[in-house]
Amino acid sequence: MGQTLFELEKQSWSKAKENCFKFLEFAQENFWLSGKTEENNFDSIWDKMQKICDLIVETNNGEDLSYQEKHAIASLEGEEMKEFLDNLVYLNKHIELSSNDKKSFDNFILTCERIIESKRGGENFDQNLFNILDRTRILEVQLDDKFETVLYLLGIKGFILPYSFSEFSKKLSSQNEKINMGRFLVTLIDAKINQKEGNLFVDYVIANVLFDEDLVEVENRELWFNWLAVYYCLDLVWSRFSKLDDVQRLFLFQNYYYKSLVMSLPLEKFISDYVSDSLEPIEFVHKHKKMKDWLDSNKEKVLVNLENNSFEMWINVLKKYISLNSKNYLDGYKVNEFLNNLYGNVPGREPFINWLRKSFAVYFSITEATLVDWDDVSEDKKIYEYDKEMVKAILYFQVGGVNLEKIVEMLSKKDKKFGLSAFVREIEKLVNLDNEEDVSNILDLSSLLKENHLLPEDQEIIFFNEQTGGFEFNNDLRV
Repeated sequence: MGQTLFELEKQSWSKAKENCFKFLEFAQENFWLSGKTEENNFDSIWDKMQKICDLIVETNNGEDLSYQEKHAIASLEGEEMKEFLDNLVYLNKHIELSSNDKKSFDNFILTCERIIESKRGGENFDQNLFNILDRTRILEVQLDDKFETVLYLLGIKGFILPYSFSEFSKKLSSQNEKINMGRFLVTLIDAKINQKEGNLFVDYVIANVLFDEDLVEVENRELWFNWLAVYYCLDLVWSRFSKLDDVQRLFLFQNYYYKSLVMSLPLEKFISDYVSDSLEPIEFVHKHKKMKDWLDSNKEKVLVNLENNSFEMWINVLKKYISLNSKNYLDGYKVNEFLNNLYGNVPGREPFINWLRKSFAVYFSITEATLVDWDDVSEDKKIYEYDKEMVKAILYFQVGGVNLEKIVEMLSKKDKKFGLSAFVREIEKLVNLDNEEDVSNILDLSSLLKENHLLPEDQEIIFFNEQTGGFEFNNDLRV
């Protein structure tokens, strides 16, 4: 899967684009292929390719196409296109045909078939010609099916009926029937807006497509739309992010965070919908903390050296950047400097810099709780400023480390939105004093507050009660 993704990341779709034009050029040079068809009927395989090539030209040579549109075209890069053309050349060379026999592609194939069949059983019967013709017929059907689906995905042609989940399930369990890949893609698109069956397909996609990094079995076992299927699977699953359970959300963040950003999926919107469901600041913060923890356990690898194709764990690249810029890691100039140094002056580096920059930005918007303005969540405008600042402070506390200094800065401001007592009351709802990490964060914060004269030397946020054998909050700070 990773190999396929990075082939596209290296802009290999351009090669597919060139092959499309070569395919069409072949038909134009061999006029007997194209034939005459009614306008917009797409009766010919060549008409369909003409429409695809027209779209490439119309969209700034294809550069304005979306990720999935480029990938749809890239799916036509397969070996069957070359084999199909080679077969036609071979048949034309080894079968004597009149110009009338070659008025159109269909006429050409039917005449070849008639001539070959007429010699069956005789001394002049050529089994190799028969096999090539038979294979050419199969390739025509396969390519026509691809073109049909690509045209649909590009918004150029027609309607393809999606599967119902019951029909889809029956085909999966059948020994004789296979899943049609074109219909499967259309079904994924439909499932995004199909409230009735969408969740059924979401569960299937996570368990059987994304989890196993494999696709459903299709005709001839061809995974000719591998990454298009992954794209639409991810688009479906991320769009239901707020409805998933935490195990499924963890899986997405661990395995498909960077890949989804590469595919230009709007993760910020999907994540924002999730946190916007929060009813209280504590829940709002808790969701951000969970997402941070999920991303901190990310398992994806990213290409960091375009010259020797070496990879690093995405999370390690991020941590390396933060360690180098611990005091000002939110500075966009520092991000650009780090990424430019990472990739050097190697041609083709720009997409990779943009993808990593985006992945950093979304991560920081989660750790800083800036994805959604609390104003969009809090209905009471009077407490908006208080809640907004408190949300950030609680999140800083949960993350810990150097972020505790930001809490001190907030409490040191003359126009601070809350005091230490209010903050202590909020974290008391959140922490577990039997948890070593929570206790450590509180003790570290106490030390920082004392250093900045925000907490008396003889006071503590929590203290150890010898009688109960555990930590307790200081009641004097609850006032």
